[in-house]
Amino acid sequence: MFNDKRIIAMIPARGGSKSIPHKNIKLFCGKPLMVWTIEAAKKSKFLDEVVISTDDEEIKKVAIENKTKVIDRPEEFATDTAKMVGVIEHAINEIGKNFDYLVLLQPTSPFRTADTIDKTIELAIKNNCDRLLTVSENRSFFWIKEGERFKTLFKNQSRNRQERTPLYKENSCVYVIEIESFMKNKKIVPDDSDRIYFYTIDDIESIDINDEKDFQLSELMFKEIRCDGENKDR
Repeated sequence: MFNDKRIIAMIPARGGSKSIPHKNIKLFCGKPLMVWTIEAAKKSKFLDEVVISTDDEEIKKVAIENKTKVIDRPEEFATDTAKMVGVIEHAINEIGKNFDYLVLLQPTSPFRTADTIDKTIELAIKNNCDRLLTVSENRSFFWIKEGERFKTLFKNQSRNRQERTPLYKENSCVYVIEIESFMKNKKIVPDDSDRIYFYTIDDIESIDINDEKDFQLSELMFKEIRCDGENKDR
């Protein structure tokens, strides 16, 4: 509990990954991928509960082995076309009605730390946010295609990287969601609210594993950065 607010983390982990079969429990540096997220969440100072939302018995077994409560996700919320909004709403209706905030943690971000989870929660509550989401800064030189031609996205972009105005990319690492407002508008990020905040994280922590190439490269990087897979702050 933080500032008298009750906070629950929900890790969505369906079983039907197409890019990497059973991606969420594939071994990543010696542990099922989603376990890195479970461990980071359980290290948080502010989370009152951590749950897994899944439709899959093998994922459920791994969650239980790691002492994590499971929400059985209906098939309608576990298809390739199912929206995360429905998954969140189902989790709130099942277990989250007595909480003030839900923290959405995708299981495909193994570099995410407990410290980042806590900093996003603290910032969201102190600023009375409807939503807070993590973003990554990008100072690339952007082009867009118009017909058969390319042109620079912004006029007068500097060739000096440090002089460019940064853009910020939503990276799906952490979403802090105020439950009452979510149940009213049913949106992860409302486009009509001025109570949305952002927390910038570095490129490493923002890595989101989507395919086999991501998996292999991330595992090599993780072993290097986390001292053979052991995260120092977990």
